[in-house]
Amino acid sequence: MKHKNTSAYRVNENVTAFFDYDENDMVQNIWLMLAIYEKNDITNAEKLLQKLSETSALLLVDWCWSEVYFLAESEPIV
Repeated sequence: MKHKNTSAYRVNENVTAFFDYDENDMVQNIWLMLAIYEKNDITNAEKLLQKLSETSALLLVDWCWSEVYFLAESEPIV
């Protein structure tokens, strides 16, 4: 299924970034599917997060663990 304002970047079947954007092509949200089953999934997830951190100053929010990170750093800020 394709939504006109949503795209995805798939590293493999276990690591994918989805993003939606407005009518001006400004990204509004990014969400991740990180199904880590194998060691290479960890490497792929790290590469994906590294690439995302190079785009702009982003926050990574882990709702389950109630933690917030600057994507370019590894320590939680909250």
